[in-house]
Amino acid sequence: LQLSRRALHKAAINGQCKVIKALLESGEDVDQTDKFGSTPLHLAALYGQGAVVKLLLQHGANVNAVDSFQKTALQKADRNNHRYVAGLLMRNDATFNNNQPPSLKSLSRKAFFRVDARSGFNQLQAAVFHGDYNTVWNTRWFLDDHVSDMYCKKTGSQAKVFPGKTASEILSALQDKGEGYVKIDKLYKEHCEKVDTLTELHLCRADNDVEKAVELVLNEGVDINTPGKSNRTPLFWASPSASGEFIKTLIDLGADLNAQRTDDKVVPLCLAVYGNNYMAVDILLKHGADVGLLNISENLQLHQCVVNGQFGVLRLLIDSGCDINVRNNKGQSPLYLAVKNKHKYIVKYLLENKADVHMKYKENASERIYIVRGKDRGKPAWHYVLVAKGLEPLFLRRTKGGSLDVADFGLVLRSGWGKDPPEAVRKNVNEMGDTFPETQSSTVLHVASKSASLEIVDLLLKHKADINAPDADGFTPLHLAAMYGNIQVVKKLVETNADVNLKVNGKDAADLARMNEETEIEEYLKPKRSLPERDSESQSAQ
Repeated sequence: LQLSRRALHKAAINGQCKVIKALLESGEDVDQTDKFGSTPLHLAALYGQGAVVKLLLQHGANVNAVDSFQKTALQKADRNNHRYVAGLLMRNDATFNNNQPPSLKSLSRKAFFRVDARSGFNQLQAAVFHGDYNTVWNTRWFLDDHVSDMYCKKTGSQAKVFPGKTASEILSALQDKGEGYVKIDKLYKEHCEKVDTLTELHLCRADNDVEKAVELVLNEGVDINTPGKSNRTPLFWASPSASGEFIKTLIDLGADLNAQRTDDKVVPLCLAVYGNNYMAVDILLKHGADVGLLNISENLQLHQCVVNGQFGVLRLLIDSGCDINVRNNKGQSPLYLAVKNKHKYIVKYLLENKADVHMKYKENASERIYIVRGKDRGKPAWHYVLVAKGLEPLFLRRTKGGSLDVADFGLVLRSGWGKDPPEAVRKNVNEMGDTFPETQSSTVLHVASKSASLEIVDLLLKHKADINAPDADGFTPLHLAAMYGNIQVVKKLVETNADVNLKVNGKDAADLARMNEETEIEEYLKPKRSLPERDSESQSAQ
């Protein structure tokens, strides 16, 4: 990648008036631009070369030319407080270019650090005070100077607790008070370790300072791919939250799009997706980022978009060739997760783009092992129970309040006295669950029918989902909708010709509704049965 500047630009930076005069007299264009739209006048103003500015203006330089970042020479001089140069430019009719509204990022940052008039806390301080790990975690994407924000910004004098204290001081006082504080402290220390390895080029991300990044690389010779801890390059560091302009500038400077973090092989595109940075994802993909490297944690990035409802980024990835039916390490497809999380617009988009509605998904009886805590004859007791699938909805309702006999709902695996089981018992039950065989038989229609997603059920049926498909235990979507009390889904399935007579363990959908105390559904289904009113008890769903 050839990024070196031409002789006239270099001479302007270095204040070489004789060289500039000779070049201009030989026919060089006074307003020639480099890769980023900077003229010699821009660079002379940026570096405070007053004599060069005067010479270029005498040779007709455009005083109000804007570079690729919409900056004029006057703004360049003002940036570095070169007052003489700024005055010289203004005497030659220079103006500021004001076509630069505040970024969404800068506005959100201001909102985040607004001190609440009543509590005296900003949102970061409040998150630390309450041990809200998730909020502190998420701030890393847009609080670029996270360490300074933790150390410097203080609570207001009106705060009833910790007045005039920083988030860091609040954390130090509370870190022994619970798991959330311990996790925040660990996150904060890890972040400090990362920041300590960053270069000046990395830190340009904080203000999306494209001009400084360009000068560091082109004029000072900084390597665009200089690594921080674990090979975190400037592009890697910028990808979750930097502006599209900043991302493109780094790429234009020669940034490696597919540089991998050494400890987990994560690439900039992964971080851009994870941060829901639409413009960064779009630019990285258009410049050739490898979608085949999209993997992080337990989910592929496509799955992460679905879970988080990142519709725009999801479309970019699909349009760039990501496999719409790819499974994560749990065997789940993007469509499965969209249905499970009730993201109906994503479900619709995936179906319209040929997501496989007939894929089968893993189930395991170990998912129905529950621990029940309560009192038995006035004494604290606990029970591990493998709940019968046909009674799971009623069991879950009963455990939210009132009394129940766990033996009525399935197989009691272990019981004991006290508030919690011993660690050895927990381990034994987990090992027992590991021995249960996995089955690959559930469909997305089963998932939607169970979770009362009427609109999603309708979408799946329109795309030819198998309405009577049994899972490995013989349960159809209608069975699950009836058991879980989803009356509107039950009606939709029946209206679409679901077979109300199919049975599992001798029970049809009406029976399963009765067993789970769903009387309205039972009464709706009973008249729908085929004559004779009841088939033989031996018939079961196949």
